Amino acid sequence: MDELSKTLVVPCQHGLHMRVAARIVSLAVGFDADTFFASGSRTASAKSIIALMELGAIRGELVVISARGKDAAKALQAMTALFDEEAGHCRADLNEDPDE
Repeated sequence: MDELSKTLVVPCQHGLHMRVAARIVSLAVGFDADTFFASGSRTASAKSIIALMELGAIRGELVVISARGKDAAKALQAMTALFDEEAGHCRADLNEDPDE
């Protein structure tokens, strides 16, 4: 089966922290897909909070989300929506200009 991937920017000041990692895992377990996050030379299963946090991804860092399996496209779409939602929360929390 083909692998799909997408590169996203970590949106929040505290990076890929516990709350975000928990939301990623909650999404990932609902799909029939093997989903991974990669940052630099590190890779983590989207189904492991500890592995995601060990990536150490900080705000502004690029992460590559890859998925393969029956629900790969849906998993990527859900992860992208989560990152978009988190970016909105981060801007509101920091009172930032959304165009920055």
